[in-house]
Amino acid sequence: MTTYILGVAERSEAEFLKQIKDTSFTIKPEVMSTLEQILERGRKEGLKKGLDKGIYKKSIFNLLKTTVRFPEWPASELSDFTELDLETVRTFLSVQSQFDVAALRKYVLEDLLADIPLSAEDKEKLDRLVGQLTAS
Repeated sequence: MTTYILGVAERSEAEFLKQIKDTSFTIKPEVMSTLEQILERGRKEGLKKGLDKGIYKKSIFNLLKTTVRFPEWPASELSDFTELDLETVRTFLSVQSQFDVAALRKYVLEDLLADIPLSAEDKEKLDRLVGQLTAS
């Protein structure tokens, strides 16, 4: 019954942990063991997502740099080289072909790199590459 109540009751993580720690019942070690397993799985998934985001960010910057250096490459070759899906590359090239700095920067930040934090150095690099890509 306690397991059910703990499972369905809505409370913050801090409240949940406090109640578990303050509770003295016979299945506490099992609940804590299960909770620790869940937390560990969450840490691993968070790390993987962080790594995935880092890899994706690197691929986007590689797309920008490669397009600057090899503007004649077709979408299929850019997709293969950067390991980004073909539709993403085609959309990027379509936006880039408008030679609009603001539109390309907005597309990269809001569509391609949404929810991926960028350092000041990343933003500076992005601005430089977007400028190069939109120079007619």
